[in-house]
Amino acid sequence: MLEVKGDADGIPAATQRGAFRILQEGLMNTRLHSGATQVRVKISVHRDLELLVEDDGCGFDVAEAGRAHGLGLRHMRDRTQALGGFLTVDSSPGKGTSLRLTVPGVREQPRTAPAARAEAETEGTLRVIVAESSPLLRAGLCRMVEQAPQMRIVGESASAEQLRREVGRLHPDVVVLSTALVEGDPRTLLGDLRDGSPSSYVLAISEGAPGGEAEMLLAGVDGVVPSAVDEEGFARAVRAVAEGTRVFPGNEGQAAEPGPHEGLSERERSVLALVAAGRTNADIGKSLYLATKTVERQVATIVRKLNARNRSHAAAIAVAHRIVQLPVEEGTETPLASGV
Repeated sequence: MLEVKGDADGIPAATQRGAFRILQEGLMNTRLHSGATQVRVKISVHRDLELLVEDDGCGFDVAEAGRAHGLGLRHMRDRTQALGGFLTVDSSPGKGTSLRLTVPGVREQPRTAPAARAEAETEGTLRVIVAESSPLLRAGLCRMVEQAPQMRIVGESASAEQLRREVGRLHPDVVVLSTALVEGDPRTLLGDLRDGSPSSYVLAISEGAPGGEAEMLLAGVDGVVPSAVDEEGFARAVRAVAEGTRVFPGNEGQAAEPGPHEGLSERERSVLALVAAGRTNADIGKSLYLATKTVERQVATIVRKLNARNRSHAAAIAVAHRIVQLPVEEGTETPLASGV
């Protein structure tokens, strides 16, 4: 139910936008978390602006929610402070929720009210979903996002199925996806995410499995960073994938420089393609009719030429720079080396 009293004419546009976004956040939280059957929105505009959102949902512990991520209370309070107002939230488990915003003296605010600065600061803010099965690791990733400038958490997922639902509803700018959450072929999950939100980018957090970084890049993620990445590197990587840059370990947030494979021989490119496919040295030797020791030496040479840390890192670089291409025809046994 919607009830409006008064006239918003004369209120600074930035104040109107700030209040609207608080309303939007409140309604989104109601939709996603409350299970409510009825929602009442009351807007009163006289000397002061008052906004009330009430629902008959499941309610929650306000103190606990203030310490958690994902409910949006922190963002609403930040916006309220920028508007020069105050926000009260009344809720408890099983009792529904009431959210009230008051902005005093809105008709007396100058056209360049403080809300205009808040609006400018939020332009370009990235909306991020974090997907990680471990509550502890998920909280850490959320904290890193929240502490980075112009990023905010809009959702969290503890399972692949929950992630599919959240992405389809929230359409984030970036999905931070732990590889530990992926079961089976990652292309299946990534395909579902693309169907649910074609404009979302996916940054994978590699848990260190051999060949995992290259596998995720081949599957179609927009970037991969190792789980040991620091906060600065992580923030750069999130921004980079949102700008369309392909990110791989050792190059977080940097655009891939062209031609890192120019010094590789044709044989080394063939070996590298099989490394990226996850083949062992023995398997590579059988495929290319080489002794295992010869393959070992060639892999070491490839790692050195690509300035990689190890074979998995070399494979990730190969995929990021398109040295290795996905098979074109179904049934092709291995990735192909570019130019081979």
